[in-house]
Amino acid sequence: MKPIEEKLVQSVVEETSSSMKDPKFATNAIDAWVRTQPNASRYVAAHAKELGGAEHVVTTLFHADLITKCFSRHLGRRVRSLTYAHLDGVARSGQDALQQAQPAVLDYIVANVEMPVMKRLLITIALAIDGLSKA
Repeated sequence: MKPIEEKLVQSVVEETSSSMKDPKFATNAIDAWVRTQPNASRYVAAHAKELGGAEHVVTTLFHADLITKCFSRHLGRRVRSLTYAHLDGVARSGQDALQQAQPAVLDYIVANVEMPVMKRLLITIALAIDGLSKA
């Protein structure tokens, strides 16, 4: 799969920013992501203590939804549901692997996420989606 273009990521970010005017947008987006990515959602929730609580879990899920939208738009279809095997398979790959596979997605994460554990989880999710999309 070709890397997602920076322009596409920017477009999704702008659309998401614009949609935030609706007070229910974030909640609805996260709820939809949790329904379509139950294993990845549990994976993030399992790190609640490391993240510093439920608020940071929700923030991580929001970023994961935005990243998933980038992949979905790039692929022209929904992203299939991740399994624990997908996540475990890339959990140790890290930032360098995402830089090689999807630099625009990594740029989004680095620019928008300060917390190291949240970055690590989002990089893992992005790598898992990338790998699943190639399968």
